[in-house]
Amino acid sequence: MRYVAYASASLDGIASAAILMRWARLSNRQLRIAKLAPLNKISQAFDDMALQNGSIFFLLDIPPVVEGLQPRLGEITSRNRIAYWSCHFGYRAALRELAEQHVLELDWSRPPTGICSAQLAAKRFLPKDHIALQLAEIAADVKLFQRKDPRAEKLSAVLSAGYSPRELADLLSRGIFWSDRMQTTQDDLKRKRETALRDLLKRVIKKDVLSHSVAYSLAEDALPGAEAGHALLIKTQAEIAIVLYRDGRVFLRRKEGSGLDMARLAKAFDGYGHPWAAAGSITLPTRFTAEKFAEQLWQVERKLKEALIS
Repeated sequence: MRYVAYASASLDGIASAAILMRWARLSNRQLRIAKLAPLNKISQAFDDMALQNGSIFFLLDIPPVVEGLQPRLGEITSRNRIAYWSCHFGYRAALRELAEQHVLELDWSRPPTGICSAQLAAKRFLPKDHIALQLAEIAADVKLFQRKDPRAEKLSAVLSAGYSPRELADLLSRGIFWSDRMQTTQDDLKRKRETALRDLLKRVIKKDVLSHSVAYSLAEDALPGAEAGHALLIKTQAEIAIVLYRDGRVFLRRKEGSGLDMARLAKAFDGYGHPWAAAGSITLPTRFTAEKFAEQLWQVERKLKEALIS
């Protein structure tokens, strides 16, 4: 049987894939990384698995948010095996029980106290490997908003700038944490992010929504949601920062000390995440634009009100 891995295209998923690639290389196993999928396209990984026969699958940082999960898992495991599945996600007990029926080893952790997927992979596959442990800590720095390791911010930046997730996973699996090409990508991105941050702060709209102060703004793709949300909170001192992207992506972040659960609010946008930060998306007739942003905002505000009331 063939070893095949699927991972999210987040830094946590890429670091997890790198750890598994390293494990396979050190143990003389053949492993194929089939897909590194954006979190909003995870269902594609399950579609791909359902087409295969005689494979052993490893699912890395894959949240169980796929429609029709039970029949999908049944179809996949009727001709293949799922050896391992990791994620860091606020799952229900019934969902875990379903997964346990189809997966040999399940490493699921819950925010805010659980560890990230790369930490789970390192602990499971290479608990004493120096490179794997570094990868786990880098992923945790981003996933858990620790902001301690400067390498984590740099790798997240080049990833958001369009650096190949597959190439990055291969380099990290070999213990290469930086390269000349990454540096070139980072230098170009730095210029774009400086411009994007200025634009973000020019577009801020602050409102009170059901006694909660909310800062909205439109961000360009060069600016990650976490950085944009942090900048909005500092500038406006709002309780909630909502960062919107032209394609409908939504990023929510709360002010330190707030008791609001961003993961609960993100459900109104078909999203998920942590109590302190979460993400989702909204479907609009047209894309968000800087010119019509204020007019388009009512659709976001309506969903936010519904979430705050529920």
